[in-house]
Amino acid sequence: MIVYFLIDTSGSMEGAKIGALNDAMTNILTELRDVGDEQLSVAVLQFSKTVRWMTEKPRPVSSFEWVPLEANGMTAMGQACIELAKCFVDDPVSNKDTIVVLISDGYPTDDFDEGIDTLMSTLSFQSCKRYAVAVEGADISALTRFTGDASSVYSVSNLNDLTSILSDMMPVAVNDTNRVTDDVADKDEDDDEWA
Repeated sequence: MIVYFLIDTSGSMEGAKIGALNDAMTNILTELRDVGDEQLSVAVLQFSKTVRWMTEKPRPVSSFEWVPLEANGMTAMGQACIELAKCFVDDPVSNKDTIVVLISDGYPTDDFDEGIDTLMSTLSFQSCKRYAVAVEGADISALTRFTGDASSVYSVSNLNDLTSILSDMMPVAVNDTNRVTDDVADKDEDDDEWA
């Protein structure tokens, strides 16, 4: 399994936003390492004026070293989509356990339509799990096109919530207990209302 993170490092992410993002990513990688899944790899693509991979290829989470990101420049989200498309082969089965998380606080400043069309043309991208995190100021319509489902776009109003939001997107092994508890709690509340 591979988890791809596409991270907006444009100028609007400067300050508290990029600081919270760096903290959240450090925490998520620690959580994923604690799971101890040797099959799990991570790749990080940052995009601002240009796009750049943190590592040349996905790395096992056990050896992935987080390099704090800095924010500046524009929001080349379309170019990020084209770069990510290169990672997917047209084999939906081989990528069915792949997770892609897009984090952004802005609007694309390049040709997003071309980028998302290129990415969506790969069947394997269509079959993977896709999420987006909308930090204050994000283009919700672009993030919804990326995920294909508005319910997979998570809005962050408090940057301190970023770690828990990202945790909810990770493989079931990380949050299995929390998800079951949350589901049971929701059912109990509903039952009480109808009692």
